[in-house]
Amino acid sequence: MYIDSQIASIVVNRLTKLGIPALCIHDSFIVQQKQQEALMIELDRATTHILGSPFKTSTTQGHRFHDPLYDAATPAPGQLSI
Repeated sequence: MYIDSQIASIVVNRLTKLGIPALCIHDSFIVQQKQQEALMIELDRATTHILGSPFKTSTTQGHRFHDPLYDAATPAPGQLSI
């Protein structure tokens, strides 16, 4: 669990710096569909850093949230509020 938390911390911090909203739940991440590739890149980087090599990951398409304001939201770095 500690290793999972290290990887999650790196991924969430990096995505936040890139201005990409992400929600981490246990060993899963939720991002906008258009940010899926960025998430996968950051997961590879984080697992390589912690484990020494990329770790096999998979993606699933969850429920599509239909909201034009949500779909168009692209906050600039530093504009995310917690």
